[in-house]
Amino acid sequence: MIDEVGFTLYSELLNRAVQSLQAGRLPDTDTSLHSGTEINLHAPALFPENYLPDVHMRLILYKRISSVKTLGALQDLKEEIIDRFGVLPEAGQLLFGRPNSRY
Repeated sequence: MIDEVGFTLYSELLNRAVQSLQAGRLPDTDTSLHSGTEINLHAPALFPENYLPDVHMRLILYKRISSVKTLGALQDLKEEIIDRFGVLPEAGQLLFGRPNSRY
C-alpha cells in the first residue's frame, strides 16, 4: 500500500485510523484528509529568513496567503508585503504564482 499512495499519505491515513480507534470510533475512510489543494512546485516557495527574520510574521503571512479567495486580493496582499518588507526574493515571488518582473 505504501508504494501506491506514498509514505506521507500512508502515514497520515495510519495516524488518523489510530486516533479514531483510540477514541473508540471506527476510522472514517470516506472523509478526505485535506480540505485544500496541494501544489508541488519543485522549487522553494517561501519567505527566506534573511528577507523576513520574524518567524511569527512569516507564519501569519503564509496563513493570509493561503486564505485569499481572489486573484485581486492576492495581488493586494503581495503589494502590501512589498511595501512593508521590500522587493520579494524569487522564492517569495513563487508564493504568489509566476514571478512578476515588475517586482
